[in-house]
Amino acid sequence: METPQWPPPPQPTGDNRVILGVVLAIGLHVLQVPLAIVVGLIGCGLESMDGYCAFFAFVPLLFIGVSQIAYQGPTAFLLWKRNSRSLLQGLIIGAAATFLLNAACWGLLVGGGTLLG
Repeated sequence: METPQWPPPPQPTGDNRVILGVVLAIGLHVLQVPLAIVVGLIGCGLESMDGYCAFFAFVPLLFIGVSQIAYQGPTAFLLWKRNSRSLLQGLIIGAAATFLLNAACWGLLVGGGTLLG
């Protein structure tokens, strides 16, 4: 008597992997906060950085839309080399949404929320 052959488990579809890429982008943003604080504390510990210790901690967080290139770029390159295109698409969607939200918040902050016209 033959043993029954079970079908292989289903592989994640492209849509699921795109969502996973967006979650990866958000997770990398969450990791940036403690890393920025640690870098700021290291900057405060150096005597040569007398007045700039808060600069190193808060500037990357305020400009997260721009500073995300430091960690999203290498991650995107790694995903591209591993041929994980749908995961890479999700990462790019998450990074673009972060950049646009950060630019909109800075626009409201600098523009004072006034409407043109």
